[in-house]
Amino acid sequence: MSLARILFFLYDKDIKIQCRHLFGSNECLESYQWIILAHELGHALDEDLLSLSAKFDQTEDIWLLYQIECNAWEIGEKLIPFIDSELFSSVKDESLAHYRKEMEKIS
Repeated sequence: MSLARILFFLYDKDIKIQCRHLFGSNECLESYQWIILAHELGHALDEDLLSLSAKFDQTEDIWLLYQIECNAWEIGEKLIPFIDSELFSSVKDESLAHYRKEMEKIS
């Protein structure tokens, strides 16, 4: 079994700006930070990420990007059961809105 080293960065300043933009304040900043961390870990733990990314590189099908993001949100949500589910859903929905709009354009 090989162990992979995963490294990713969360930019505190940007996360604070995003939280303030999404919720009007940083009152829920700690929860928002957990949500962002869980989502990124969701990407790292997604067993389908490599195959979906390879297919996207070949086809540029926006649905594949949407699926990649949905997978990360689904996996991430399971990692932080202590976070309010409504807050999690609102962040997830905001994140996925762009992909939904792009898919609507081509359907």
